Amino acid sequence: MAPVMYKDAQRNLEKEFPTSIAEKFKFLTFAIDTIKDKRKGIIPGVGGMVYPKLGLGDIHEKNKYIPNLVKDRINGMP
Repeated sequence: MAPVMYKDAQRNLEKEFPTSIAEKFKFLTFAIDTIKDKRKGIIPGVGGMVYPKLGLGDIHEKNKYIPNLVKDRINGMP
């Protein structure tokens, strides 16, 4: 699970493992970055504007949000 990943990340990670292992992966992400430059890397990347991009507000507001998946795990649900 990654809040944001680069467009080629899934394919590149899958290539690192035998097919029998890679086919078991389940990728969960909220946003896919598609721009990359030689100087700054992935734009906007995980830092910077990732929280507003995910609809979670600024750095202070994002800490108030708890995904249902986490709430379910806390409450003992699978």
